[in-house]
Amino acid sequence: MKRILKSCTFWFLIIAILINVNHLLGYDEKRIILIGFNPILNKFLGGSKEICDFMNSYKYAWNIASVLTITLYGLIIDGIRMLFKNGKK
Repeated sequence: MKRILKSCTFWFLIIAILINVNHLLGYDEKRIILIGFNPILNKFLGGSKEICDFMNSYKYAWNIASVLTITLYGLIIDGIRMLFKNGKK
């Protein structure tokens, strides 16, 4: 249990869920928190119109993509931490 609580992936997943709940409750109507602070989704939004149209055609596509990318950020940070931890041994 202690290992899970120290994991960035766990905390990033919790944050992603809270951001999506905030969006689904209507407090983030312009998707500033959901997409604006997420570099990958922000790039999708400003990039190809085809990607935006695809994402907008499914009701919760932006929410699912948000959870996946934020969890990916946590996995990357945990991987970097593990590399530094193994390098010190």
